[in-house]
Amino acid sequence: MNYKNFKTNKIMRTILLVISFWFITTNAQEIKIIDLAQKNTHTKSIKVKEDFKIKIINRNPNYKYFISTETSFQEIEALTYSVKFLNLLDPLNCQEFENLKIELEKSKESEIPKISKKIKEFIKKMETDTTGCKEYILAAKELLRSTSLTLQETFNLKKGEQLEVKIQRKIDSIKTKDSIITWKTTYKTPSRGKWITSYGFAFATNTFHKETTYFTKQNDEDFTITKKEDRKKIEYIPTVFFTWLPNQDLNENISWGFTAGLGYDLDSPSVFLGGSLFYNQNISLVVGLTAYKQDFLVGQYKENQIIKENLEYESLHNKLYTVNPFIAVTFRFDKNIFKTKTKEEIE
Repeated sequence: MNYKNFKTNKIMRTILLVISFWFITTNAQEIKIIDLAQKNTHTKSIKVKEDFKIKIINRNPNYKYFISTETSFQEIEALTYSVKFLNLLDPLNCQEFENLKIELEKSKESEIPKISKKIKEFIKKMETDTTGCKEYILAAKELLRSTSLTLQETFNLKKGEQLEVKIQRKIDSIKTKDSIITWKTTYKTPSRGKWITSYGFAFATNTFHKETTYFTKQNDEDFTITKKEDRKKIEYIPTVFFTWLPNQDLNENISWGFTAGLGYDLDSPSVFLGGSLFYNQNISLVVGLTAYKQDFLVGQYKENQIIKENLEYESLHNKLYTVNPFIAVTFRFDKNIFKTKTKEEIE
């Protein structure tokens, strides 16, 4: 082989090695551990769209476990798993192994880590033993392997989803509430965002529609419907706003979100729609459109019309919904600032 071919083959081997390493590392799946020897309920955070498998450790192979996995939007059928050990070896040949096996069968999950340690020590000793118990090494390793179980399904959660893994087994044959022990582990991805409630005053302008009010001006024997001079440019309305902030914006100093609001005057309700510019979630500037009631002349009358009677304000006007731009400054409080305090709260 000449030097040129040798150099080419070396480059090809290097490329193949890099490709193989990349394939192995990118396709590796993370293993999530559920330890039955620890407390029964856990909640763990995981990354979004990360493939992972679940491995259950410190299970007693003598018990039948019922395992179910369920996401927040889909119920997954429970799996039943049972392990039985075959007495392939003569127990008289190595009583120590049989004692470990019996101890494991009678143990609780919280005791299995201690027994597993004994089995590992037994295996280590048997690998250097010359007394005829070497044939028990494979059986001991199988016994140790039986204390864990990896679910076949690969899980992948989207943003805002959660996976609940529930493991149950009977303590005795009587079906009562206290005869079943349950382990529950919940895996959660980061939420998509959250709703922010804030309170403030919205200032509605007369840009699109201007309220026009009238009164009856008395003449000698009759009355004239006369337009009032209205210098009011804006109208302020106590308002509660609800804003959606995406999860990625929650830790930002400045964040932008879609906002809807309701006026606090329930006798004359108003609705707001727009966008909020938040500073650290507690102070915001809101801009958008509002639909609220304004007073206009009743349709059967018109300006400068002569009538025979003096009409009250309510008889001359109708309340009609109009749409106008608004601007508001809001504050996020831990309590409703517009709520009227009760006598007990004041005292």
